[in-house]
Amino acid sequence: MECGICCEKGKHLFCETCVGERIRLFRYEILKLLTKKERAATEVRRWVEAEEAGGARRREAEGEEVGRRTGEVRVVVERERERVGQARARVRAKREDITAREKQLRDAKEYQKTQRSREVDKAAASIVIARARLDTALTDLAEQRHCEIADLACIMRLTKSTFANGTFFFLAGLEIPDLRELRKFDALHLTTVLSHISHVIWLTASYLSVKLPHAIVLPNLVVHDPGVYIRRDWSTSGRSRLPMHVEQDIATMDISVVERFVEGTSCLASCAAYLGWTQHTFSGEAADTLNLGQVLYDLFTTTNEKKGLWTHDAGHISKAAHGDGEIWTMDVDSIARKTMRALKRGGAEWHVVDERDEVGDEVGDDWDEVDGSGDLN
Repeated sequence: MECGICCEKGKHLFCETCVGERIRLFRYEILKLLTKKERAATEVRRWVEAEEAGGARRREAEGEEVGRRTGEVRVVVERERERVGQARARVRAKREDITAREKQLRDAKEYQKTQRSREVDKAAASIVIARARLDTALTDLAEQRHCEIADLACIMRLTKSTFANGTFFFLAGLEIPDLRELRKFDALHLTTVLSHISHVIWLTASYLSVKLPHAIVLPNLVVHDPGVYIRRDWSTSGRSRLPMHVEQDIATMDISVVERFVEGTSCLASCAAYLGWTQHTFSGEAADTLNLGQVLYDLFTTTNEKKGLWTHDAGHISKAAHGDGEIWTMDVDSIARKTMRALKRGGAEWHVVDERDEVGDEVGDDWDEVDGSGDLN
C-alpha cells in the first residue's frame, strides 16, 4: 500500500490508491481464469467431435456382431430342441420299461410272500432247536467245568475252619495268608502256600478257559528254576518277573525286596478276584481281595446258574454270562499299598508307605467297575 495507512490494524477505510491497486489484482486473476476456461472448452469440443465420428462406426460393428451371434444362438436352440425331443422319447420308453418292471416286482413279492411263510416257520423251528441244543451244551460245559474245579479243590484240600480267634482257610494243610498278616508267617510257609495257590489259580483258569489279567510263570525244570513268578502283563519283555517266594522272614528283608514280593502277591490276589468275578462269586470292594483265602473258598464252593459260562474262547458265551459293556478293572497298586500299610502297622521297622498315597488310597483309590459292572448278580 502506498499510503501506509490502510495497512494499519483496526482501519476499516481504504484510500483511492489502495482500492485501485486491489481492482487491478482481481482483474488479473479473472483474466487467467477466463483463459483456462477457453482452453478447456476447446478440448471438450474436440473430444466430442472425435467421439461422434468413432461412435457411429462402433455402433455399426456392434450391430453386425449382434446379428452374427443371434444367428448362432438360433442354430444352437434348434439343435437343443432336437435333442430335447429325442430325450423325451427316451424318457417315455424308460417309463414304460419301469412300469413293466414294477409290475414284475409286485408279482414277485406276492409270490415270495405266499411261498416264504412255510420256509420262515421251518427256519424258526430250526433256530429254536439249535438254541436249545446250544443251551444244553453250555449247561453241560458249565457243569463239567464246575466238576473239574470242585475236584481240584478236593485234591488240593481247600478247607475252612472257624476258631475262637477267627475263621481261617487252608490249602493242602497250610493256612492261606491274609495279605495284611504276611509278617506272622515264616519264609518256608509263605513260599509253599503261595506256590500251591499259584498252581490252583493257573489250573482253574485253564479249566474255565479264562485269561488271567496277570501272567503266572510256573517252575521251569528246563532251566532249573523251581520258583514261581508272576508278571503284571502278558508281554515277555518290558517288565521283570515278580517273585512269589521269599528266602527269609519278611521282617528281616530289605524294603525293596519286600515291595517286589508284595506287588507279586497283589497281582496273585487280583487274579483270584478276577476268576471270582467271572464266575459271579466275587463282587466285593478292593480291600476284600486282601483276604485271599475267602476269595478262593467262595470261588470253589459257591454255586450259581452262571458259574462256568464265562470264557475267553467264545464271545457269545461271555455275553450270555455277563452281558454287554461290563469291564473289569483292578488297581493292583492300591492292593499293594494297603498291604504295605498293614505291614507297617504290624510293627515292621522299615518305612513302607509313600506319604503322598496316604489320603488318596483312603478316599477313592480302589478298583472300579465301569459301565454298570458293579452289580454282578
